[in-house]
Amino acid sequence: MSETFYGPDFTLLSKQDPDIAGVLLSELKRQQTNLQLIASENFTSRAVLAHFQISMQRAIPVSATTVVARK
Repeated sequence: MSETFYGPDFTLLSKQDPDIAGVLLSELKRQQTNLQLIASENFTSRAVLAHFQISMQRAIPVSATTVVARK
């Protein structure tokens, strides 16, 4: 793999602790070359929903959400 890597320089770490540098570099390569999908569900607890509702009420003024009915 001869692609240019823009990130931390592991030269000093490789000299001081080659084992740790190897682990970090292998993890970096794994993340750059693989796609990992994490399964999730679209369900959340009532506590999270309540918090989100309160946060949105504070973020959006009532006047912005009031709809004026036309006759």
